[in-house]
Amino acid sequence: MKVDWLFKNVTVIDGSGGPQYRADVAVKGDRIMAIAPALDVAAEQVIDGRGAGTGAGLY
Repeated sequence: MKVDWLFKNVTVIDGSGGPQYRADVAVKGDRIMAIAPALDVAAEQVIDGRGAGTGAGLY
C-alpha cells in the first residue's frame, strides 16, 4: 500500500475514553488507512509527529 502521508510516532486520542497512545498514522486522500505502533508503508511524505497529537473530530 502507498499512502500520501505517514505520520510517525504521534499521540493518538481515539475518542473511546481509553488512554492516549503513541502510533504511526497512514493517510491516503481524506481517509485514515491504518493506525499501528510501527507502520512500514511507502508514503509520499513522512512526517515526524513526535510531540504532536491527533484525534478524530478534534480539529
